[in-house]
Amino acid sequence: MERLSEGRDHPIVPPCRVLKIQKSVRLPLPTQAIDESSIDGNMEYLDAINHDVLNLPQEFFNNRYMMYFGNLATIRNLRGIKAMRERDGSPYERYDFMIPIPQLFHTRMTHLRQVYTVHWGAEGKDVLGIIHETKYELRRKSIDEKNKGYI
Repeated sequence: MERLSEGRDHPIVPPCRVLKIQKSVRLPLPTQAIDESSIDGNMEYLDAINHDVLNLPQEFFNNRYMMYFGNLATIRNLRGIKAMRERDGSPYERYDFMIPIPQLFHTRMTHLRQVYTVHWGAEGKDVLGIIHETKYELRRKSIDEKNKGYI
């Protein structure tokens, strides 16, 4: 039997930059009286947080990337901001630093609700395999049609 590794150099692991161990800085953000359901509201919120709360100069955002997490509506608005401002002057004005990332929790809950809604079924049809019939047969109190997504 031939050994494929014979006569070959061992793979080289590239060096990595080890970060110094230090305590992370936590900055709890205060609530803002800003409507975040629109692109303009999200821009106003980001400006309020970056300038008023954190006191960051615009130069802070040059050659830097920051992840922004949120539900699908927030991510849609953040991507809209980037698209609207892509031709503006500075990296801060273009929101180049912002990487919008949808939270998987919201996606998971959407899928759960979708499956639950599709497979609930109707009373009195005696169709095996639907959630309503399973609830009846198992006499499970924790299965509640009004609380879809939280089985």
